[in-house]
Amino acid sequence: MKQLLPSVEKTAPLAPLFIRIGVGLSMAVHGYDKYFGEGGPGGMAGGLEEAGVPLPVVSAWLASTAEFVGGIFLLLGAFTRWWAIPVAFTMFVACMMHWSAGYANTYNDEGKFIAGMEYPLTLMLGAIAIFMTGGGKLSVDGLFLDKFIATKFGGSASSDAE
Repeated sequence: MKQLLPSVEKTAPLAPLFIRIGVGLSMAVHGYDKYFGEGGPGGMAGGLEEAGVPLPVVSAWLASTAEFVGGIFLLLGAFTRWWAIPVAFTMFVACMMHWSAGYANTYNDEGKFIAGMEYPLTLMLGAIAIFMTGGGKLSVDGLFLDKFIATKFGGSASSDAE
């Protein structure tokens, strides 16, 4: 494999960056809409209440925060592992809410769009991957926080600290 693709090993440290961009940007955009879009988190709470989610107002605020704030932190790679947890959990709940629609997006007999669970599942798996790998070398964690944490506490915020 090394002979066929010699540059892959050199670019492997970029993988966490690309995963963070995809997941973080998607989460931040969707979270922004939940915070500042029509109805805000209160509008989302109505849908959660209809779906039978407990404490719909609290759940809406937590999900909106996980998506918007968590998405920004994942995008920057700051406190990456900490923010990957609520993002993954929020997407797990979204998967459960879309479970009955199946995996892929589809349309019902009346032509109404029915969202499947493929998108939240992809974001959840991306957040889990971010949790497992950390922010990477090209992140706030890798560039700044690891040095600070290692100096003050003897640990690191990402797995790539040297």
